[in-house]
Amino acid sequence: MSWLITDEEYEYWVELPADITWGEDTVWDSEKEWAKHAAKSLLFFNDIPAKRNEMKRLTRLLIGARQVYEEAAIGTEHFLYFSNPKETEPLSLHLATWPAEGERASTLRKLARADSTEVIIPPQTDVFETEHLGSGLRSRNHTMLPDQSVSINLWYAFRDDQRNMDVVVLVSSDELGHLAAAEAHIDEFVRGIKLVDAYEEV
Repeated sequence: MSWLITDEEYEYWVELPADITWGEDTVWDSEKEWAKHAAKSLLFFNDIPAKRNEMKRLTRLLIGARQVYEEAAIGTEHFLYFSNPKETEPLSLHLATWPAEGERASTLRKLARADSTEVIIPPQTDVFETEHLGSGLRSRNHTMLPDQSVSINLWYAFRDDQRNMDVVVLVSSDELGHLAAAEAHIDEFVRGIKLVDAYEEV
């Protein structure tokens, strides 16, 4: 059995707990208690006073996002990225792992949507190097949403050959400038992802 480990900066990232029982699987007794703690931590690391209205707004936002993504079952781990907790809406990052299947190169292209035809322009795909997961793919594509707005999607795909696991990351937004400005932080986050065996020291 393998565990997924991330190394996010608390100034920008908040992990959304999924598939848990409050008071048993976490140190928090309730979803609201977790959200208040996460909101206060985010404000602290951004040197923003934890005023009542700001705490209430962030707490509601975190609870709403956690519930939406848990119900949608997009991936197995979910994170929110805040470039500025007071001024911009967060981006969502979804992370999934499963046992590897198929030939490595073709599977990674499929997982990264490198050959997708449901796009406005052909996907831009590059090799993406990481310390822990090795060499993978990063693909950027643009899709048309039902309301005729354009969404940009960043896909990352890797295969951990040692543990025979595939890893996929997705960040998607219709705020093209917002996502473009966040790409360096997203790349840094992805480079910090690693899998470890259950008995292995982190």
